[in-house]
Amino acid sequence: MQRGYFELTEDIIKRADDGMNNLIKNNIKIDFKDISTYEFPLDEPFGLQVFYKNTIYCFVIKFSSKNKNLICAGPGAHERFNRSSNGELIKPPFFDRRSWYIHFKESFIAYADPMIFYNDDIKITWFVGTKEEWYLENLSHIIKELCINQNIINENILFFGSSGGGFTSVVLGTLIKNSKVLINNSQLFILNYNEGMVNQLFDMLYNSFEGMSKEEIINEIKYRLDVIELFKKENYAPFITYYVNVDSEPDVLNHGLPLLQKIYKLKQFNGLDVHYYREIKEVPHEPMPTKITIKTIKIYCKNHLYNTFPNEKKDGNIFIDEKYIDELLKRNKKLKKENKKLFNSKSWKITAPLRKIINLFRSN
Repeated sequence: MQRGYFELTEDIIKRADDGMNNLIKNNIKIDFKDISTYEFPLDEPFGLQVFYKNTIYCFVIKFSSKNKNLICAGPGAHERFNRSSNGELIKPPFFDRRSWYIHFKESFIAYADPMIFYNDDIKITWFVGTKEEWYLENLSHIIKELCINQNIINENILFFGSSGGGFTSVVLGTLIKNSKVLINNSQLFILNYNEGMVNQLFDMLYNSFEGMSKEEIINEIKYRLDVIELFKKENYAPFITYYVNVDSEPDVLNHGLPLLQKIYKLKQFNGLDVHYYREIKEVPHEPMPTKITIKTIKIYCKNHLYNTFPNEKKDGNIFIDEKYIDELLKRNKKLKKENKKLFNSKSWKITAPLRKIINLFRSN
């Protein structure tokens, strides 16, 4: 095994520290076991480094005190020789949309791929991990603990991403059951992606899967490379909302159509909402324009995420904000008033089954 591969060395920790400190002022370092009880800042962004199973996972987070929905954004490919406005080389960790928390009332998490630390040339690795550890599964454990900390239920989590971030979103939506998935021009079958980038990934994997051929590695971890295989393994498939630019032939032919052909045959199939659009540009694979993407996410959250009121967990019990209770009481009072009018209306044709329902309402 080559030096430094998949070992959490002091050099890797320093690289993570330097990279995070260049991105955001307030940085927190924590062990996985301490996440659920840690008192994180609210309503302000912070960096987070989590040490888990001999790996460091990096995040940019903003937790809302007023909204218990959560948007998680995943990374796609990153060029390794890009420079900042002052000419400095941009170093990992790499995030996509890490500053988008400013656009949303919901809590927001951007996450980075730890595999990038172990190779200075590779652009994307899809959190495939090592022979022993699947980094994307470990990431799902961390996100679950962060949600426990903030009392966010799975149904109110949205995983969003484009390209490689779309792949991680589908996988996380599968591992964290009942969460939501919204993707754009995403990889869904890694082996169908750019051959050069896939070969770079396997060049890394040979360092962990020692003595194994590419075919043998694929057979052992095909569920990490192919969402259909993952759905079968987990006996679950999330409902996916999928935006695809028809001008991007590789996305349509290598990922979109294979998904359509295969997913409907699965007993695990829970639904698929596909939106084909045409956007003519130099690189059709690039995501929808930022303004349109943000608007799309906002509409999705409004229609599919529900818990917008703060609540607090104490001694195992959930205490809901008093304003929320007042609002519910007002709505209930209005409904009772409207129901009373309906029950007393002579225009109703009262049947025996309906009379039972009315009596049940009255008794409550």
